[in-house]
Amino acid sequence: PPPMGRLTIQGELFFDPAKANTKLQAELIVIAAGTNGPPGVLRAGTPEAPFPGVAIVQLNGNFGSPTYAMDDNRDPGNMAIVVLGELLLYGPERSPAVGSHLHLAERASA
Repeated sequence: PPPMGRLTIQGELFFDPAKANTKLQAELIVIAAGTNGPPGVLRAGTPEAPFPGVAIVQLNGNFGSPTYAMDDNRDPGNMAIVVLGELLLYGPERSPAVGSHLHLAERASA
């Protein structure tokens, strides 16, 4: 899908295992708590059937992007994944030699 601004997941959004390399791009992702129904879910694979490919979640905001203010005075800012529901990511076992699952686009200055 094309890059999105703020994405709020109130149902279930899952990575299609038939599309082995998939990228989800947004400035901010909110996985809703489900106060009036089931919680929001972002899922890649299941314990029984791990996601076979590469699922990338890329946050594209910048410092001027709108932030997400929470009810209890917490502010995760922008370029965040706010998990109030469920984030379920299942993939194949990987060797530690494969490397990190987290990659920064550029090094932060000290």
